Parts: sequence; C-alpha cells; structure tokens
Amino acid sequence: MITNIFKRTVAVLMCAVVLLPLLVSCTADGLSAYDIAVKNGFAGSESEWLASLKGSDGKDGEAGKDGVDGKDFSALNTSLERLYAAAVSEGYKGTIEQYKTEVLGIADENGEFERVVNRSLLSAVSIIAYFQYRVEGSSFTNTSKGGTSATGFFYSIDKEAGDAYIVTNYHAVYDDKAKEKLSKEIYVYLYGQEYTLQQIPAQFVGGSATFDIAVLRVINSDLIKNGNVEAVKFRSSSDAVVGETVYTIGNAKSMGLSASVGVLTMDSMELEVPRADENGEVTMRLMRTDAPLNHGNSGGAFFDKDGNVLGVVVAKNVDDEVEGIGYIIPSDIARRAVENIIHSNEKYNSTTIKKCILGISVAAEEPYTEIEEGTGVVRRREKVIVKEIVPNSAAQGKVFPGDIILSIEVNGNVVKADRVHNIVDFMLGVYVGDTVKVTLVRDGKEMTVEIKFTESAISDIA
Repeated sequence: MITNIFKRTVAVLMCAVVLLPLLVSCTADGLSAYDIAVKNGFAGSESEWLASLKGSDGKDGEAGKDGVDGKDFSALNTSLERLYAAAVSEGYKGTIEQYKTEVLGIADENGEFERVVNRSLLSAVSIIAYFQYRVEGSSFTNTSKGGTSATGFFYSIDKEAGDAYIVTNYHAVYDDKAKEKLSKEIYVYLYGQEYTLQQIPAQFVGGSATFDIAVLRVINSDLIKNGNVEAVKFRSSSDAVVGETVYTIGNAKSMGLSASVGVLTMDSMELEVPRADENGEVTMRLMRTDAPLNHGNSGGAFFDKDGNVLGVVVAKNVDDEVEGIGYIIPSDIARRAVENIIHSNEKYNSTTIKKCILGISVAAEEPYTEIEEGTGVVRRREKVIVKEIVPNSAAQGKVFPGDIILSIEVNGNVVKADRVHNIVDFMLGVYVGDTVKVTLVRDGKEMTVEIKFTESAISDIA
C-alpha cells in the first residue's frame, strides 16, 4: 500500500489510455499505394514507381528575412529540435530552452518566468524529521514518536553515485523537547514523490543553531540516480535589489512542494530571535520579503526571477496586525555556512561551523545612499571603521583602531567593505592556512596588510 505521508485528502483521477493502431498507407481493402498503381496500369518495379513520383525542380524561393546578429532564424520552428539534438551529441548538457537562449541567443519572454519557477521544483525536497518523546504518567514512563516537516534544496548532486548534499534549517531537524534533540531519522522526498515507498533516508552532516543552517547528506539513492533532480545555483545577496521579483519553493502546511511569489522588501536587517536550539536568543542578519510563507516553508530556497538562490527561508512575522513580512537568511551567509559545515566535517569530523576569527570590532559610520552607474539601482553604503582589537587575535599588530577598511580578500576572492556585514559574512569562508589581505586606510594612507590564520584562530559556532 502506498501511503501519502502528508495526509492530503485527494481525488484519484483515473485516465483510460486508448492505444491507436499504427497508421499505414493502405486502403480499406488492404492494398498499398504501389499495388493500386499497378492495378491501374503502371508497369515497372516499386522503386521505379517511387522515382516517377518525383517532379522537376521548382523555381528558387524568395530570399529569407534578415537574421539577428548575423544568424538566420527563419527555419527555427522546424529545425530547433535537430539543432539541439546535434548539440547534445557534441556534448552540450543544457536543456533545449537553455540551448535556445545561451547558444542561439534567442530571448523568449512569454512564459519564461513560469518555466523558471517550474524548473526549480527539481531542486527542492520535502523533509520529515522524526523524534522520540517521553510520555510520563502518574505510574509509568513511556515514549511516543512524532515528526516535523520542512523544506530543503539540493546544494550538490552526484547522480552517478546517487549522493547529494541538501540544505535546510537547523530547527527543521532539532527539537528541544525530544529525548535526542537532533533527529536520528530524517527522510527527504522529491517533487511529486511524497510517498512512504519513495522516501529517501538522509543523514545529518552538521549545522549551526546560531545561523539556523543544517546540511544533510543522501548516499547511494536510486531515486537520485534515476530521478529528475538539479542542484541550485547561488547568487550573491549583496547584489540583491529591493523591489525585485522573488519566489520560494516550499512544503507549506506539509501539503507537498508549491511556489509562492513576491518581492524583496528589505535587503538587510538585524533581528533578535530565539536560537534554533531554543538556548537563549541570537541576533541574525536577515532579508525581508512579502512572498507568502507558511509552516513547512522553513529551509526552502529563496529564488530570484532567474532561478538563482538569494537565501534560505527561516521565519515569518505572526502578529495578527502585520502582514507580508517573511524573513530570509541571505545567500552570502547561507552558502558560506554550508561550505564551512561540509569542510569542517571532512577535515575535523565536526558537526559545527569552525570559523576563523579576525579579532576586530568594527562600526558603521557616515551611512549614505548612492545610485549605481549603469543600472540606476539605489544602494546603501557606509564607512567601516575599526574600533577595537581583541588581544592575542589574528589581527593584533596588523590592524589598529581607527583604520578604515576598504576591502578584504582571500584566495583571489575580494569583497568591498562598504557594509559592515560584508566583512562578517566573508569570514565564514576563511579556513586554517588561508592568508587574508585587508586593504585599509590609516592616517590618510592606503595600504594592504596580510593576516595568516592558524588553528588558534578557530572558534566553534554551534
């Protein structure tokens, strides 16, 4: 028996498939066209009869319309499939729509957003995490089993091996009231396959209640090997534009994966919220959206209109007098946190984030707005000033109070320090052995200092 674990009430729509007979060039009495020709006086073989059907050359057709950018697309509707098939045979890996836009350079605005949203379903999973709870009576102690549902998305996929890393919220797999607070029984479900016989066991790799990010891993799954699944592509949240169209894919109300659309209403804010492990409170940097969010959306990807991940859904405002306020972990935090968790697990067999601490306290001064040249986008900017240096930290003797930080770089990756959070987010991607180049202004003079990170600079961020 196949049981729908999301407990939907559904009507099963049965569809009878009628198999039509193969159409052949025969008349009602079974004669072929050649037989009919012979019956009507044609003398010769079948090949001669076929040759007789070929007429003389016709007149040359009129010249086609001019192409676009040197390309003639006049026969596109009849030859697109053949062009795409030829490209695939030569090693092209994209879809036919990607081939049309990326290779042929044809933009199809009609329905493009709908197709992008639809395609994102292949990157999402529904998640159920089970827990054991103590049930105590006046004369007995027993246990019961319960579960929570959430959403996740594919960070990376190895289809040949059937392996995948999946991102979700930490609170999706953690329950402070359970006997074992981190779930030992986690299942993920692909889009359209939310049934017990198609559940995929997942392992907890690591996570952080501070950042409310967790990484799961699926190993050797036939459903991954044979299914339609795709890993996401990230976009830097520092490029996010207030007012741009966004959407989420999530398991809202545990009813299976669905989409909701809205706009980005705030690109960065700080909010004090309960930690994901319910151990006090933590200040999180978040983005805000008016896209509808419901229970079960937690851990889902937050996409831009082109299908790139801008963040991870984490919470919503539940005040009766407030509508349309949902909170998103920015991709610059989420992506680096995920990479750090995987790196720490592989190198240290750790389940936490291991962050290299620079050891400086900074503040934002002289905030202002600017209009980007070329795009016209309004951006918030600020001057990042060093206030304090932590004794015996990596930055001691290299950076000093009063320094104005301009940028920070590691392994060729550079981020401008025109917002305080850019530096904080960036450090999640720094590991032991890395050398960070800090470009700053001191006493009116611009300079670059190098800081190498050792094991002593690591701090566990649980």
